[in-house]
Amino acid sequence: MERPRPSTAAWGVLAGGVLAYDLLSPNGETLSERCDDWIESHRAATYAAIGVTALHLANLLPQRVDPFYRLTSFKNNRGD
Repeated sequence: MERPRPSTAAWGVLAGGVLAYDLLSPNGETLSERCDDWIESHRAATYAAIGVTALHLANLLPQRVDPFYRLTSFKNNRGD
């Protein structure tokens, strides 16, 4: 069996961490409940962050305006 790519493993860790946190969190402290609080206090910024993240993951943002791409371009330009 072939080893998973690092990005596949990262998605598994991310999903597992979110699931574990939501299962073990105190009442009223799930990630989505915290997001509800942010929507109430910072509606536009919260929706913008969710939207930009979704567009990035779907590869629908041009690289020149994609903040995630721009952040990783610094890593790619280090010359490691």
